[in-house]
Amino acid sequence: VLNSLDATVSVIDGASFAPLRLLPTGKEPHHLYLTPDEKSLIVANAQANSLTFIDPAQGVIQRTVTGIVDPYHLRFSPDMKWFVTAANRFNHIDIYRWQPEQAEAPMQLVQRIAASRTPSHLMIDSRSSVVYASIQDSDELMAIDLATQQPRWKIPVGKMPADVFLTPDDRLLLVALTGDEVVEVYDVSGAMPRQ
Repeated sequence: VLNSLDATVSVIDGASFAPLRLLPTGKEPHHLYLTPDEKSLIVANAQANSLTFIDPAQGVIQRTVTGIVDPYHLRFSPDMKWFVTAANRFNHIDIYRWQPEQAEAPMQLVQRIAASRTPSHLMIDSRSSVVYASIQDSDELMAIDLATQQPRWKIPVGKMPADVFLTPDDRLLLVALTGDEVVEVYDVSGAMPRQ
């Protein structure tokens, strides 16, 4: 469980719900993310510009990666070749090449993509080819091609889009609108999305 104000993560026993330990993170941890290989739970520390990797089975810190600018939200491509962050405060989306064999710098910034106001949440398709990003304070949705690291399209959506979820067949993208009481659904199987 994230404790954003305290810059910690609480490790809690799943059976008894008793706290087991408190792990230090960087300032303002915002999101947790289990890597596709399930070997690490990553904490995105937005104000600290760092990531804390935690062993999900043991509940202990594996390593800290620094130099990641404002990692508010984060995703690995399913093939674990790409790592993507949404810089919520600085209005950009960063694409990193994942190089785990390089312990000192496992993430190499490949592309920084300017976004409108407040990129929020990310989703990557099962083929590791497209990143979908909600742009919360601009009421937009963006798709980025991972092979070229360039935007494919950007469209207007409802009020304050936040979390995005792609159906397992990669066809429908669900967009949660925090400024409304609905979820918008887009067919993203074609060249352009269709609501």
